[in-house]
Amino acid sequence: MKRAIIGFTKDEHGNWVALLSCGHPQHVRHDPPFTLRPWVESAAGRAGKIGVALNCVRCDRLELPDGWIADGRGDVITATGVPSRWWRIQRSDAEHWLTLEVIRGCVRWIPCQPGPSLQVVDAGNAIAIPPDVMYRLDWSEDAMSAFTRYHRPNETD
Repeated sequence: MKRAIIGFTKDEHGNWVALLSCGHPQHVRHDPPFTLRPWVESAAGRAGKIGVALNCVRCDRLELPDGWIADGRGDVITATGVPSRWWRIQRSDAEHWLTLEVIRGCVRWIPCQPGPSLQVVDAGNAIAIPPDVMYRLDWSEDAMSAFTRYHRPNETD
């Protein structure tokens, strides 16, 4: 899944790491002859890459970024009480991750774009849903679930 570079930092070994809009870090080494990224060696080169999209395999694997903070669990939803808009295609917002926890029954999470694959979530399990992803949900008749929203940590947390 393509994610924009929003900044850069160095890891504990001094290697450059791109900070992606999804919250995941990704190494961007200049390691000739295997990886040619001479732009990473200069401040101007890195600044020129802000906004460029990189493929984030962690988003494809539905991995919630480390350190993100839960805003609290949402209301419990049953299959019979699902708002009609949730039977249509949804788009997660661009600033938050979600988790879908299935309490009873099962829910199929069906992405509507390249990247993550279909997930069947049974009772007692949960999946993370990346920001800015189009998807739809199919609910079993006895399904009961809840969403939790996560935000990026900041100085006030």
